[in-house]
Amino acid sequence: MTWSTRVVVFLLLVLSTFLATGCGETPSAGLEGEYCTKDNDCSQELEAMVCERQVCLPLSLFDRPPQREGLFFAVLTLGTWEGATSGNLPRVGQFITDLSIQLFPYYAVHAQSETQLRFGMVDYTADPIVLDPDHLVTQLPLQQMGTTSYYSSDGTLLLPVFYRDQSTILEFYLPLMEVELSLSLPDLTYGGTPGEVSLTGYLRAADAMDLWITTNGDSYTLFDVLRNDPMDVDSDGDEVYDAWWMRWRGEAIVQ
Repeated sequence: MTWSTRVVVFLLLVLSTFLATGCGETPSAGLEGEYCTKDNDCSQELEAMVCERQVCLPLSLFDRPPQREGLFFAVLTLGTWEGATSGNLPRVGQFITDLSIQLFPYYAVHAQSETQLRFGMVDYTADPIVLDPDHLVTQLPLQQMGTTSYYSSDGTLLLPVFYRDQSTILEFYLPLMEVELSLSLPDLTYGGTPGEVSLTGYLRAADAMDLWITTNGDSYTLFDVLRNDPMDVDSDGDEVYDAWWMRWRGEAIVQ
């Protein structure tokens, strides 16, 4: 037996011993450093863990988006604006609608568990499609309604509005307060069957003052665009309207 052959045999013996004793062959244990075959094998109790090269390691070690595994992943198109019908508010709402359709897929939701929903932009260059790690992702509570594939979520949603062309720049997260996000997903098993999505929330005038638009060399706030549109929400209970309702309806496609 040559020297190189002895080295290979020795390494194989050491590796087989290590796999048999030190790497935890029961995926259900799922502790850091344990053997695994997928992320779900790793414990999620103390810190999010991922299965990296068949070893459970903390997610914090990796700069990458969360895995697609979970309850469901669906891309959304806000196909119909259902808010105000006059003024600049419907123009803004329709722009977001067009953005959602023309750059489809643009928005998406990822239910990592039965109680948590993540909303954000889509990284459509990835395979499989995942939420874009370069943009903010809003965490929302998730509720399943009855035994059907109907889900709802509420809270504050930061709706990404990112658009650039030769003359216009919009780069902000539109804060929708008291949002109601409802999803009806008729086919969670095979995907491809369109479901329905409804998104409702209000935009405070105070928040619109901090959102900037640049077009043809001029910069102004979203409040400047909407200031002449009548507000229809009293967000702080002082009996003075200080916000605008915004509503969309569209499709949700399970991926």
